[in-house]
Amino acid sequence: MEKSSEMIVESIKDLINKEVKIDSIQTTFIVIEFEKKFYRIDIENKVEFYLKKGVTGNLTINDKHPLLINHQKGFIITYINSSFQNTDLFFEKAEEIIDFETKGFRNWKDYFEDKSINLTIDIIKNNMVKGYGKLCEAPVSITNKVVGLCNELNIETKTFYHSDSELKPYKILLIDDNIVIGKDFKLNLKN
Repeated sequence: MEKSSEMIVESIKDLINKEVKIDSIQTTFIVIEFEKKFYRIDIENKVEFYLKKGVTGNLTINDKHPLLINHQKGFIITYINSSFQNTDLFFEKAEEIIDFETKGFRNWKDYFEDKSINLTIDIIKNNMVKGYGKLCEAPVSITNKVVGLCNELNIETKTFYHSDSELKPYKILLIDDNIVIGKDFKLNLKN
């Protein structure tokens, strides 16, 4: 009797580091193809995603990744409390430290600009020269670096913590450069 070399998939762990293809995408789940079979992966509490049907790549799930920085802890709002004239120097250094923290996965300006209130880098520069106004809203690790930069440049700041600063157990599922961030990912064996 010939033994089957077909892999038996019983949980999502069986698909880790395996080459899969994104077959379809829904709000709470994705369907992937692996070895000519289709599997549904349920996504618990999805907060961010970038998925394209037809993409092929190795499936990985991580609880540490630069993209998780925006979801695992609450944000802190920082205000300027003193005047600073060399705003170009500040933003040049701020861009460097944020790009280092996020490994370039996030746009550094997103922690400063706020489209909902029309807060732009130019407005923040003006606020810095005047010595007051909102500077940034960012996760703890980025805020600590920005406030450290402000201290180094003798810029006084005031920070306000959001009440929700507990570590949240988000994970990231990656297939090539496609991502889903959620609390958990489970293989749905009912399908």
